[in-house]
Amino acid sequence: MRVPERYQVNTSSFSFYWSKGLGVELLRKLPKKLSIAAADQFTPLLYQFDNSCDQFVEQLHLKIGFHQGQQLLKDALAGKPIDAAYEHVLLNFLNTLDLSPSWLDWNKIEQGIGLSQRSGLSGLIVLRDYVLMGGYESSAINKPLIFTGVTSPEKSIQVFSD
Repeated sequence: MRVPERYQVNTSSFSFYWSKGLGVELLRKLPKKLSIAAADQFTPLLYQFDNSCDQFVEQLHLKIGFHQGQQLLKDALAGKPIDAAYEHVLLNFLNTLDLSPSWLDWNKIEQGIGLSQRSGLSGLIVLRDYVLMGGYESSAINKPLIFTGVTSPEKSIQVFSD
């Protein structure tokens, strides 16, 4: 099993978040009591990775560069003609994707896109460079989501709208 290089346990902020920070209020709102032991069942998920995506990056992006690789991917998704040398790489990867899961609501996607674009380029830079990247590395942010025990987008909407 391959261990993700980017994962580090952040014990200092996690403890503060749940004992004195915003997590205290979140715990009061959740429908069930949570524990570290219950969350530990999700630890193996940290070690899962996407083999087909890793292979795609190795066969395309690492060979021709990120910008050109992304352009080929965009062209393929848009149905435009693509370089024959990379057609098999793109098709093999795209065939592994489930592009429209049953729960997908394109109206909500469009609303989210519109909302995120309201702030213009500066807001998108903040979202990309700080909020998303900071969120993914901070256990104080992602642990509350794991602790809910929610396993699908439909259930998360129900949990957080109550």
